[in-house]
Amino acid sequence: MHIAAMAATCLLFLQVRTRCICISLRVELVSKNS
Repeated sequence: MHIAAMAATCLLFLQVRTRCICISLRVELVSKNS
């Protein structure tokens, strides 16, 4: 596997993980408020 491909895969993985964390935090805030 090329280094560029590995870097792209890592970036994609980090993006997805960050999005999941943001969504879960938002859901927690919403459930606390309501």
